[in-house]
Amino acid sequence: MDYFVENLRVGGFTLKALIIGGGIAGLTAGYLLSQNDINVTIVEKERELGGLARSYHIGDEHIPYTYHHILPSDKHLLELLSQLNLEVKWKRVKIGFHKNGRNYPFNTPLDLLKFKPLSFLDRIRLGILVLKAKNTNEDLLNVSVKDWVTKNAGKGVFDSFIDYMVSSYYGSSKDVSAQYLVNRWKTESLDATNRLGHVDIWKLINVLKKKILDSGGQIILGKEVLHVKNLSDVIKTHIEGNQPLKSDIVISTIPPPVFSDIYSDGNFVGLLRSVKYKCVICITLMFEHITSDYYWLIMLDDNCPFISCFEYSNLNPNIKKGVVYLVAYCDEPNTFWTTSNIAVVDRFLLAYYKSSINYDGDNLFLNYRVFKHRWANPVFRVGYEFLPIKLSDRIYLAGMGRIFPDIRCMGSSVRTAQELAKKIRC
Repeated sequence: MDYFVENLRVGGFTLKALIIGGGIAGLTAGYLLSQNDINVTIVEKERELGGLARSYHIGDEHIPYTYHHILPSDKHLLELLSQLNLEVKWKRVKIGFHKNGRNYPFNTPLDLLKFKPLSFLDRIRLGILVLKAKNTNEDLLNVSVKDWVTKNAGKGVFDSFIDYMVSSYYGSSKDVSAQYLVNRWKTESLDATNRLGHVDIWKLINVLKKKILDSGGQIILGKEVLHVKNLSDVIKTHIEGNQPLKSDIVISTIPPPVFSDIYSDGNFVGLLRSVKYKCVICITLMFEHITSDYYWLIMLDDNCPFISCFEYSNLNPNIKKGVVYLVAYCDEPNTFWTTSNIAVVDRFLLAYYKSSINYDGDNLFLNYRVFKHRWANPVFRVGYEFLPIKLSDRIYLAGMGRIFPDIRCMGSSVRTAQELAKKIRC
């Protein structure tokens, strides 16, 4: 399906669109608009494009700063990749939970029945709960995770399994909307082959960049947008160290609370600032060879400083050494957030060794990277108010702040960009 907009013109001239943010949403929006004779300018405060999907280089390989994978249900991203002729490599993966020094696979219903951290009765209750989530059309926006899980599966399932996991990823289970948990279970359910997809994200970013530039657009890196003013016939955007840029429309793909600080006009400032976020700390550990046969382990130990462990080498077929992501989400300020990188790595690495995640003591530890991002995971609380795609006649929103009720992933950001293109066409 085409999401390209029509050739819009203002006073006989091509429409000028300024996009704030050069992540996946901003680049996708820029690509879709620029392919239809709309003049696009993207402003990104970092010195490189990609946002949370940025990469660094080890030899000839591009390693993302954070974990990324493609789900079989990720139709929006798959559609974009197909348009750009980018290949997705699918791989059967192993996913599990880690509890009390042991890994428990969690790929089949039989794995659930063998999950000893829950009583046998609670395993049955959890299985029924997951089936209910996958098939329900119930409106759960105003119901908390705690209330929904306790009502449908009991206190044991909530206390021993759901509470710690949800609170670590998204915030308190008492505050997070059950609608988001249900949608996550629906979306992340693997097909019968337990496949996840891999694509070279660095290549995706650069293909989008080239498409925009080849269509006459421009990209400004390392400059922060300071203020957006909606005048009667034009929008004036003040950029750090630059003369103000004039455009016909402005599209924000940055976190809504951040945008509220630079665009204070209109009636939506309070709504933009109401969206809460979790920070992310993602440490990449590099080893001589692969450390585990699991791709994704969710940690259910209270004393573990990270909630997830990803063995990227088990997804990317080009990586031969061990590349492991250890991921923690937190509220700012946080001890890990303010502590030096080397101290954080020491704490995470020690916990990694102690957790016995199939680690081979002869596997040489080579290097590490630390990535911290303040605006990583929007928290969709009970009664979450949907953000409008259009704040005024000339101001639009896309990006992570508008993904609800979808889960946080590249495909959700792509969807918001596709919706934006169709909205501008109308």
